[in-house]
Amino acid sequence: DSKESPDRVVNHYRDMRMNQTVAFYNKMLHKYNFTSGAYRKLMTIEEAFDELESYVDASDPDLDLPNKLHLLQTAEGIRRGGHPDWMQLV
Repeated sequence: DSKESPDRVVNHYRDMRMNQTVAFYNKMLHKYNFTSGAYRKLMTIEEAFDELESYVDASDPDLDLPNKLHLLQTAEGIRRGGHPDWMQLV
């Protein structure tokens, strides 16, 4: 319900839905050129978690909790929901 979500979250999802087009995808594919490997970094799971600590998710209604806690809460919800083990990691 958008009445319970902060404006920045509602606006983020609205903008995402309005702007996620094939043209936008192609523009980003060209801009970042993921095929070259320039935007990839080999790291352990723990290093990836640490890297995500500096990431601010505009769609997250609760910015007061560390991202690691959100990762663990999501994985636990997936586990409790009876989903496959691999989904907890993805």
